[in-house]
Amino acid sequence: MKKCLVLLSLVALFAGPALAQGYAYIPDNVPSSGGGNNWPLNFSSTTGRFIQLLNAQYLPTAPVKIVDVAFSRYSTSYPSSFSAKQFQMRMSHTTMTAFVSTFASNFAPCPTNLINTTSGFTYSPPNINQWSDFGTTCDFGYDGKRHICLEIRYRGQNTALGFPCRSATIPRVWANSTTADNYVATTGAARTNGGLKTRLTYVKDNILLAPDTASIGTSAAIQGIGLALGDFYQIAASLGQTPLPLGKCHICLAVDNVLIASINIGPPLFNGYAGVVPVGGGVNAKFAVPKIPALIGLCVYHAAVTYSKSGVTGCTNTAGTQLQ
Repeated sequence: MKKCLVLLSLVALFAGPALAQGYAYIPDNVPSSGGGNNWPLNFSSTTGRFIQLLNAQYLPTAPVKIVDVAFSRYSTSYPSSFSAKQFQMRMSHTTMTAFVSTFASNFAPCPTNLINTTSGFTYSPPNINQWSDFGTTCDFGYDGKRHICLEIRYRGQNTALGFPCRSATIPRVWANSTTADNYVATTGAARTNGGLKTRLTYVKDNILLAPDTASIGTSAAIQGIGLALGDFYQIAASLGQTPLPLGKCHICLAVDNVLIASINIGPPLFNGYAGVVPVGGGVNAKFAVPKIPALIGLCVYHAAVTYSKSGVTGCTNTAGTQLQ
């Protein structure tokens, strides 16, 4: 099969079975304890941006793929759901131990979009004091070492809908208003507590890691972890993040010229992007970043699929790298 047909052909193929899931709780697994906080789902504002710190002390100590995020509802005295016209949930690694008021300073440069919709979003939690997953559409690859920065932002909230969630001593930064577009706010108010108690769902397979940054004229190491021994693999790159269904799983890459080139060209730019998964389930590739100054500032996103003769066996998370 020619490389130019690999990824598009996989779209119609059958995916493998679901992977075993685990949970990470920040700070604990008791959804009925902690305080009540309106952050970020019961503000009266129509636009807001909110981030919180998920400390590594609560997270797995080896790489995992985070596949969902959940909060716990605090009270039944409010409406039962949150609704907005535009909604985004993003996640990145961070080295910050306490957040500063400048949003971008807390993030790695190219966050992964777990949810990103401009066509309307509604989050409806279950009964009080139960974990409620958001149903994310894209996955995040956690490196097992650093902290995580989790962000929610929205525009066009229906202010008649909302509810408070369980809170704990978790650092956060927020900006919300009815008079400004805080979806794109650059600074906010920082606090060392009041963030939401959080549950992360993760799996230990089909993980892809990439560096936060890469300089033009150098090579960026792309690493696949926990892939199925003996399966074929295909890594691809793009300049955007869009859910791309591949049977019963999906990757989050835009179908653009970079994606097609990363599948078709191979070396010297895209090295080790296709092959057979060896013993241990780890694969290593290198993206040789062209020494072109116009590329500086771009985010390049990577993801991978594994497949056999019977179809797709796995899809990885998306990982972004900013060119410098």
